Amino acid sequence: DNGGAPILSFLGRAGLVSDLVGEKLTEAFVAACLPRDGRFHLLLPSLEPAPHYVLLADADETPLDTAALGAVEIHLAENPQYRYARALGQLHPLRCRRVRAPFARYCERMAERGMRLGDIKATALRPETDWLEHFVPVGAETISGIEFQINEVICI
Repeated sequence: DNGGAPILSFLGRAGLVSDLVGEKLTEAFVAACLPRDGRFHLLLPSLEPAPHYVLLADADETPLDTAALGAVEIHLAENPQYRYARALGQLHPLRCRRVRAPFARYCERMAERGMRLGDIKATALRPETDWLEHFVPVGAETISGIEFQINEVICI
């Protein structure tokens, strides 16, 4: 007998959510914002040098063009909190980082966290701010700190 108290059932977690400055991006929302080109893309939060998001792309495939990156930023701005944080300058422009074998590195990172390889599923978003350090940009070992800006989307 529960004494008339409501019985609650755990239905599962709502999913991955990233919140650097109040924008609250969900994994499902981010997945809808990313290119639907059959490639693995992952959005990661970063606090350095200022709060922003980084889109990982495979360096061995045709690079995302400026229009595709701009489209991701426009879709992310459909979230009113993201748009407001960008307008206030609290959240800096989206960046793109080209890395080799991003999905393999993603799987390695998940395995380091204790997941079995067979249980690892690709996601569009990871909320942890320390993940970016595990995805070294192509050329970083020989050329570091070089960035170029294209229409407020920065690629490194």
